[in-house]
Amino acid sequence: MKLSTSAQVIFALASAQFVAAQAPVWGKSLKRGPNGLSGAQAFFIQDNVADKTGPACLPGNNGGTTTTTTTTTTTTTTPPGECTTCTTTTTTSSTTTTTTPGGGPSSCPTPATVSGYNNAKLPNPFLFNDGTPVKTAADWECRRKQIAALIQGYEAGTLPPKPSSVTATFSKSGNTGSLKVTVSNGGSSVSWTNSITYPSGTAPAGGWPLVIAYDGGSIPIPSGIATLNFGTNTIAEQTNTGSRGKGLFYTLYGSNHSASAMTAWVWGVS
Repeated sequence: MKLSTSAQVIFALASAQFVAAQAPVWGKSLKRGPNGLSGAQAFFIQDNVADKTGPACLPGNNGGTTTTTTTTTTTTTTPPGECTTCTTTTTTSSTTTTTTPGGGPSSCPTPATVSGYNNAKLPNPFLFNDGTPVKTAADWECRRKQIAALIQGYEAGTLPPKPSSVTATFSKSGNTGSLKVTVSNGGSSVSWTNSITYPSGTAPAGGWPLVIAYDGGSIPIPSGIATLNFGTNTIAEQTNTGSRGKGLFYTLYGSNHSASAMTAWVWGVS
C-alpha cells in the first residue's frame, strides 16, 4: 500500500535533509523491509519522532566538559651548616580530563542491528544503543545517526553513498518548468525528468519556494508556492511483491539492492 498523498508530500520535504545528514525522517507507515518485518513490528520509528536537532530541542549544550588541573610543587634544599647557597627546585604538572557529552559513548558506533536486543514495547529513542541516556544536543547528533543506521538495517534497506556523478538540465516556459536529472555510478547511468508548476505573477527576489510532491500530490498548495512532481514509480515501483527491484534506482544499483522503495525515493529527491 502506498503512503497517503499528504504523507508523501511531507516525506518528500523531509527526505532531502535526511540524505544530507544520513539520518532519516520517516512517515507513519514504513513498508516491508529486507528482513520481512513491517511497520511498528520492525522498529519504533513512526511520525512521533522527527528530525529535531539543536539546543531548542534538547537540554544542554553542544560540547562536553574539559577540566584542567595544574599542580605546582616547590622544594627547598639546605646544605649542612650555615646556608650560604640554597637550591630551590620547582616542579609543575598538569592533568587534563575530558568528559564525553552527556556521558554518552566516546565514539559514535552506528551498527545496522543490535545483537541480542529484545523489547516488546516501543523503545526510548533518547537512549543510546548501550542504554546511556541522551542529555545534550551533541549526544543527539550521535543518537540520530544510530537511529538512521537501525532503520536501514531492520526496515528500509541501505541508502547508498553519494553517486560518482549527478548532473541536471533545466528549462522553463511560462508557468511550467522541466528538470532533467542524470545520475552515473559504477559505469551505469539513469535519467528522469521532473515537471515543475509555477505560480502566476512575479517571482520573489529569492525565487519561488518549492514543494516536492510525490506523484503530484492532492493536498491544497498555498498560493505563491511552486510544485515539483516527483514520480515515485519511475525511481522504484511499489505495487506488490512482484514490483520489488524495479525502477531506475535498481537499474543503477542492481535489482537485488537492499534498499526499499521508500529509501530509493529518498535517494531520488536528494
